[in-house]
Amino acid sequence: MGLGLLVVVILGLVFAGRHQRQREPRGKGGSVTDWGESLALVYELRRDIKRLSEENQRLWQERAELVKMFSRVVELLQQEEAKFLENTRGRKIIVQSRRADFKGAEAASGKFS
Repeated sequence: MGLGLLVVVILGLVFAGRHQRQREPRGKGGSVTDWGESLALVYELRRDIKRLSEENQRLWQERAELVKMFSRVVELLQQEEAKFLENTRGRKIIVQSRRADFKGAEAASGKFS
């Protein structure tokens, strides 16, 4: 009787394990609806990739235009700076000579000594 009970327990464990394996979902394959959902996701991702590629290309073109525009602004500012410095140099000479005349006139008159 002990031997029969042991055999029944072993057979019960074997059949329970087998039954459990049959109930587990299979990792490979899947159902047709799983494949359909996967394909839909792939198409959606491809659509997003295409849209993002077009957006990226547009942004690069916009960036190139902005770089060109800012380069032109820098060029114009450098030209204006050069003009300003030319005009300022001439004025400094005039201002310095007028100051010298004014200081000479003060010294001669004796004021502000």
